[in-house]
Amino acid sequence: MSSLTVPIPPDLSPACRAGNTDLGTVPLAVPPQAAFHVVEVNEGNRIEAITALKDMRLQENGGYLVLRQEVFDYLPENSDLVADACAVLAKEGRLAAYPYNGFWQPADTLKERIALETMYQAGNTPWMPGRTDRGKAVPPVLGAAGN
Repeated sequence: MSSLTVPIPPDLSPACRAGNTDLGTVPLAVPPQAAFHVVEVNEGNRIEAITALKDMRLQENGGYLVLRQEVFDYLPENSDLVADACAVLAKEGRLAAYPYNGFWQPADTLKERIALETMYQAGNTPWMPGRTDRGKAVPPVLGAAGN
């Protein structure tokens, strides 16, 4: 698959340097992209509450990370940066989020990539504010085979 280039929000880097010298890493925190409801079930298997994910105070990792070199001291061999190193930094209170509520669309699944491709072909590209080829024929990002 080809990759899409999404600009890093211009105010992300200054936010990382804003006097927070204890900061180990800063993930971009975006609203959840899934549209489903969370069901709270008690010990007796009775539903106590149903809440739309969008109405919960949850953010997901948007995938941009600003790292200091020391984060690698927390990363054991053959481990995962987010699940292992960032989890430890979060428990130590050394992890801060950069809340971002602008346009965000993951491209992890074929369905998501097709949605982005459709937007791109239509000239609807909020992730490319300076795009100059709107209204012109552009080649598909995914190619003819869809991969």
